[in-house]
Amino acid sequence: MPRRKKKEQITIQSSETKILFGIIIFLAGLVVTTSVFVNEQSPLFDQIALKLGYSSIAWGILLMYVSFFLLTKNKRFISSKQAAGLFFFAVSLSILLSFWQIDEQLNNPEALKGAGGELGKTLHLSANGLVGSFIEIVIILILLIISFSLITGTTLAQIRDFLESSIPENEKAEKEPSGLKSFLKKLGFGEGEEPTLNPKIQSNTGIQIEETEEDIQRRLDEIIENPDSGKFEKEEEVESNDDFNADQIKDVPAPKNDDEVSDPQKPKYLDWIFPSIDILQDGTVQEQDTKLYKEKAFIIEQTLRSFGIQAKVAQIAVGPTVLRFSLGVSVGTKVSKIKNLSNDLALALASQTSSVRIEAPIPGTSFVGIEIPNPTPNFLYIKDMVKKLKKENGKYELPLILGKDITGKTIIKDLSKIPHLLVAGATGTGKSVAMNSLITGLLMTKSPDEVKFIMIDPKMGVEMALYN
Repeated sequence: MPRRKKKEQITIQSSETKILFGIIIFLAGLVVTTSVFVNEQSPLFDQIALKLGYSSIAWGILLMYVSFFLLTKNKRFISSKQAAGLFFFAVSLSILLSFWQIDEQLNNPEALKGAGGELGKTLHLSANGLVGSFIEIVIILILLIISFSLITGTTLAQIRDFLESSIPENEKAEKEPSGLKSFLKKLGFGEGEEPTLNPKIQSNTGIQIEETEEDIQRRLDEIIENPDSGKFEKEEEVESNDDFNADQIKDVPAPKNDDEVSDPQKPKYLDWIFPSIDILQDGTVQEQDTKLYKEKAFIIEQTLRSFGIQAKVAQIAVGPTVLRFSLGVSVGTKVSKIKNLSNDLALALASQTSSVRIEAPIPGTSFVGIEIPNPTPNFLYIKDMVKKLKKENGKYELPLILGKDITGKTIIKDLSKIPHLLVAGATGTGKSVAMNSLITGLLMTKSPDEVKFIMIDPKMGVEMALYN
């Protein structure tokens, strides 16, 4: 006999309960908001107007905003900070409306309806009795500033800068701060500044924690990096010989006759013709999907944000086979916490777990790098790299073409400055291709007078048969 399915019990956490309470709170907010505009013949609206006065508009909006938490599953446009800001605004409005009323009028019900109601009267008289009128108005202004900051997402530092910019220059005090204010400034504490991002990140990327989807898309449009731009490239430093010792110099006796002087070897191939670059295969460049890169960047930001990490993609480096997203993270974020999320990022990006690499930090920068395979990879062609080598041939005595790095920069090294070179790797990883690229670069740029090869093939004519 089949077992009966147990009927799901409705609890306080179930979606049906949340929707029911959301509807009730929304209707209550609607009633409270319109109470001051409805005919006074209604006892319910009359009592609400008496209790809250004109501040009922703010309290009603707060109730309707809270109901959105329960009615909507997508919390994207709903913030607890904004709800707190609406609460502080409603409280400050209630006190402010009662503050301007004469104390004798606060006992008149009609006057209370036109002010902050009985709630505003109680808060006003309590604050006024404790701290006086001057401190009370200061508290009201502080509450209004805090509510404006929470509702709009504007930081207190930005409000301060705006107020300072509105003051004429000739009215600003030119003296240095003194006392406790000066001491705190010397210690590095700002005046009412909120915790913000690393200064390097802020100056380079202009990161803000609160962004709309349009802001994110506009920002990502500006940071798509050209594969050859090489923003992470560093200029090669001139190597200095620190091992030089003047004591090693010895006097060499002069030759006794001209026979002892050996002539330098004369070039044998003065008219050497280098192989034409046209014999190499032309490269093809696959069009990169920048829209896909922006989608990946957006997914990374949202995934980290779901784990409580505030980060913004500051740069996207497009390499031949790898994409690197440079993240600016807020101060106080543990790097190890980001590294531990590699599997979660791979799941969100629909990528293989082992293919997501986190580099924290990127050498020489204050960014955290997240590397994933390029969905539209480009093959590297030796012809493109030889063209670049011929333009810079004078820089290298024995040039070796190694390939491109993760940012798309062509890597060419000078063999004369390398003690030795070992090419290693598993079967099928491109060891022979790398060796042929090294030899091709030398054949294309150096004559037999400049370089000679000694090739030893342990496989007896398998790897190097074409050079025999």
